[in-house]
Amino acid sequence: MLNTFYKIIRLPLGVIDLKGNILVSVGWQDLCTSFHRVHPDTRKNCLESDIYLTQNIPRGEFRAYKCKNNLWDIATPVYVKGQHVGNLFIGQLFFDDEPLNQEIFRMQAQKYGFDETRYMSALEKVPRCSKEFVYKAMDFFVQMASQISHLAYSNFELNPTLQERNSLIEQLSERESYLRLLTENMLDMISQIDLQGKLQFTIDFPHPHNSEIIFLKGGITAAIFFEETN
Repeated sequence: MLNTFYKIIRLPLGVIDLKGNILVSVGWQDLCTSFHRVHPDTRKNCLESDIYLTQNIPRGEFRAYKCKNNLWDIATPVYVKGQHVGNLFIGQLFFDDEPLNQEIFRMQAQKYGFDETRYMSALEKVPRCSKEFVYKAMDFFVQMASQISHLAYSNFELNPTLQERNSLIEQLSERESYLRLLTENMLDMISQIDLQGKLQFTIDFPHPHNSEIIFLKGGITAAIFFEETN
């Protein structure tokens, strides 16, 4: 979904959880991936921006903010079952109505020991867009966040059904193991009777027998017939 959206707007996109972990990233800029998110100090700036500058954004809205490394990000929250679990981002960009102060970034390169030539070259590649274009894209992004929330909720609703299926498979496996153990280790007749008293099956051996009813794990009731002795 994000890959398709990126092909349309050609702006960096991401999904980041509330602890700053990157879950999805598309089209991220070299200025961030090769510099800001590599150096420990500038990476700390990224995490603080991702976590603290995105707090308390109302559901269904978005917020534009300048990160602590001096690029613009725009975020909208993602909710699952009413709980804020992360944010969708468009970012790592400049708005075209503000001048680009290259001196700030040159000072950052010197401060953090970045290769200044490579760093400034990466800076030139950062997209510059109008606020109108970015905010229209964010309107669509807000709807996408709602869809992600709905899909995640559906998965939560489906999960108990999957758990019930796995539990049933486990119970059937246990029953099969019990019956195999009985049939392989006794030279007698074995019958399985369900909890309503209905006979399920019988394995008969050609001997006179006495019988005993036992109860097995998982709701199995079995009648085991033992050979008579004089």
